[in-house]
Amino acid sequence: FPVATARATVPVIHSGFELVALDSNITSYSKTYYVETFIHDMPGVENYYILYGYLSGEYIGLDEEGEEYTEPFSRRVFPYDELISDKLLDGASIPKNSSVTMGNGYMPKTLSFILFSIDSHYYDYRQSILALDNLDIDPFATPVQLYSNIDNAHGIFSGYSIYEVAFDLVGLPTMP
Repeated sequence: FPVATARATVPVIHSGFELVALDSNITSYSKTYYVETFIHDMPGVENYYILYGYLSGEYIGLDEEGEEYTEPFSRRVFPYDELISDKLLDGASIPKNSSVTMGNGYMPKTLSFILFSIDSHYYDYRQSILALDNLDIDPFATPVQLYSNIDNAHGIFSGYSIYEVAFDLVGLPTMP
């Protein structure tokens, strides 16, 4: 068998993440939470990120007999997994904002974020997957070759680091 070789660099754990604003709008039937964040990019280095956000807490509802029950829930803040590149934003603060709407029975207790710093190999692989998925939309598109960084084989060898931060929503002050 031929020898397969590959190289990857594990990115440094990037803690330059900031929750800028958290606001909510409550109506008689729903709650909407607005989240504004920044990823403060490290200048002079090619950086790639994926940011996940979750609201977690308890759902309070009524069962078939009218008895109250609670069950845990977790709801994504960002609707899809966006690949973020600093190619045009080197050293800048990269905004990532979203909103989540849920029924009044949901009681969020924690807002948590997971920032993945990914290497260029994983970024290029995911971009080729997205280009492949877009072939379904345009039947006349140019065929896409999946990215691979393994010599004498197919696939990717890559690295990532994770920065996690959580905010307790129960102890936040409320406005009158």
